Amino acid sequence: MLCLAACGSDPNTPGGIVVPTDNYGTTAAATEAAIEATPDPATRSQIIDGAFTSTVRKDIPNLQGATDAELIHIARGLCYAFANGKTWIEEVALVVHSGFSGYDAGQIIGASTAAYCPQYNSLAPGS
Repeated sequence: MLCLAACGSDPNTPGGIVVPTDNYGTTAAATEAAIEATPDPATRSQIIDGAFTSTVRKDIPNLQGATDAELIHIARGLCYAFANGKTWIEEVALVVHSGFSGYDAGQIIGASTAAYCPQYNSLAPGS
């Protein structure tokens, strides 16, 4: 069972933060172009969900067993935590505490923010 957004965290153990590189920028740009060409909100949501789930499945092998709904729930939970004042370090600690490496945590958070809450991309270290 994947549990990220609702689990406890230890902010003192960030687990080696890795900030994602432009891997998600390319996906985000292609997704953005498709979204702009699609006026229907439901279709836009499907485009974002599809781009997100295919990206994380490709880049994070530890998420292969998760359903699309679980992946989307995780991503939105991470965005919700940012909206409620969590820092990048706290988010990484949360994901690491759930059993992922620091690298995978950075990838999960990077893909989540790129797809669902790009307004928080600037919270990443080195942004």
